[in-house]
Amino acid sequence: MRSRGGVGVGVAVFAVGLSSASAQVPPPAAAPPAPAATGAPAPPAGGPAQPQPTPGATDAGAATKAPSSTGGYSWRDRPARRASRKKRDPNAALAMFPAFRMVGKASQLRVAFTKPVRVEVRRAAGRVVFFVPGADVAVRNDTNALVVTHFDTPLSRFRMAPRKEGVELWLELRESVELRHRLVEGPRGTSTLIIDVPPPTRSWTAELEEPEAAAPAAGPSRRPKRARGTLVTPGAARGPRP
Repeated sequence: MRSRGGVGVGVAVFAVGLSSASAQVPPPAAAPPAPAATGAPAPPAGGPAQPQPTPGATDAGAATKAPSSTGGYSWRDRPARRASRKKRDPNAALAMFPAFRMVGKASQLRVAFTKPVRVEVRRAAGRVVFFVPGADVAVRNDTNALVVTHFDTPLSRFRMAPRKEGVELWLELRESVELRHRLVEGPRGTSTLIIDVPPPTRSWTAELEEPEAAAPAAGPSRRPKRARGTLVTPGAARGPRP
């Protein structure tokens, strides 16, 4: 009986101790409010609340940040853009093989066409334009200016200029002369425009030869002399476009 009473007293004392310990434990802290939809991470449970950044403060700080002193480079692997090509009329007469040559004291221009054409002449001060409607230039290199200032001819430069309605043949003259032209039919429906330039009224090459004659003789001249009758094409002489 005495042992049972001791056990009962012990159990009662242990129960009283648990109740007093539970009374001293503080209640759990309230959960922090959910963060606003600003993209910032939520604070850990039970820890101190972190201050939220002010909207726009991050962008302002990034804008005022000093640039890095470390150099570098970048590149792109995009393919290069190709130049747009002009759509050519399949029925157009193609102009090709522009050439200049000396014929005695006169000179001559020739342009070949793949079809029969007609020519319109437009005159201006120091320039004559031969317009060929419905034509186009076959090769882009043929649009380069053909400079003939080193020949004794009233002509200084010749150029073919493609237009929407046709092709213009520009002839720039150093003196006022009367030009004559004619169309010659060729094989397989081709044609050739021939422009005859009369002899000049003065020598245009004398001014170029006088400095060489006045200079002391120091061997042969390095400038090769062209024989009369030599053809000149845009690939042999180039000049600025008008």
